[in-house]
Amino acid sequence: MNIKKNKIYDFIGIINHQRLTKKNCRIVLLSVLILTSLIASSTYIWRKINRPVAVVRIEGEFHHLLRSQIRQQLSPVVVEKFFSIKLSQIKKTLRVLPWVHDVTIKRQWPDQLLVKIYERIPQARWNNRWLIDQSGNIFIPDNLRNFNHLPALSGVITQENEMWKTFLFLKKRLQTISLTITDFSTDDIDNWCFVTNGVKISVGEHNHYKRIEAFILLYKQQLKGQWSNIDSVDLRYTNGIAIAWKK
Repeated sequence: MNIKKNKIYDFIGIINHQRLTKKNCRIVLLSVLILTSLIASSTYIWRKINRPVAVVRIEGEFHHLLRSQIRQQLSPVVVEKFFSIKLSQIKKTLRVLPWVHDVTIKRQWPDQLLVKIYERIPQARWNNRWLIDQSGNIFIPDNLRNFNHLPALSGVITQENEMWKTFLFLKKRLQTISLTITDFSTDDIDNWCFVTNGVKISVGEHNHYKRIEAFILLYKQQLKGQWSNIDSVDLRYTNGIAIAWKK
């Protein structure tokens, strides 16, 4: 009797298991269909929103850069789609141009790029081969013929940044007595020499800042009224200053 009941229970268990298995299959199948639908939908949506870049807007105030030159530089790299394009690669490509100082790039929905370029502002000539920009960095333009009006700096290669800072100091100090520095040079022993308003000033290799202040004081007290008659000023003496007068 017990044996028969057990068989009946086993049979019912098999039926329930089969029903459960079919139910699970339907759930799994439904899940797969939903997942497939979601993937298909997301792929469709992604293709719609990640469209090719249609417009590249170039902004900036340019005096030496040409927009045609910028577009030519951009054309090989602006080939990816909106979200796939590598902005860092575009920046790197544009910075190859000598006159590009800095670049910012923004995506603008749905298919535009805003490229803002900051042009280098030449401040001085360096060793008659390069220009120095507003950050004290050297760069090589197409030619130097149009920049003869800029101050001329010359010195030891690789020390241009330090020399640029010194030039700015001299420029600021001389402005206090209404003089303009046009040439500044140093050598490998740090011997300073500059030209201001047509007069050559030899500073020497020691006590630069002290000697500059002494010169400014002397200019205010004695030299200002006679400046047009002076050829050069030598500050290298320990206890004095030598002045050469125009003949």
